[in-house]
Amino acid sequence: MITLKVPSVEQKFDVLVPDFLPVKDVIPLMAEAVSELTRMMYVSSGAEVLCRDDPSEIFNGEYTLRRITGWRTVNIYFNINITE
Repeated sequence: MITLKVPSVEQKFDVLVPDFLPVKDVIPLMAEAVSELTRMMYVSSGAEVLCRDDPSEIFNGEYTLRRITGWRTVNIYFNINITE
């Protein structure tokens, strides 16, 4: 379980994510889940990245979350669209 922070909608979610998949495969799953959890306020840009609390520390898309041990807080950042 990780805490997923989504600054664009100022919300955070505790989510269970598959830690055996590469980050590049987890991102679309998280974007879809966040869209549903925010009742479509979050619209995926397709350019999301996962990173630590510091957005300059972007996760390598080839690594699994299991490999990125100890990083419990993950943020989705990038081109965010909000519907009104």
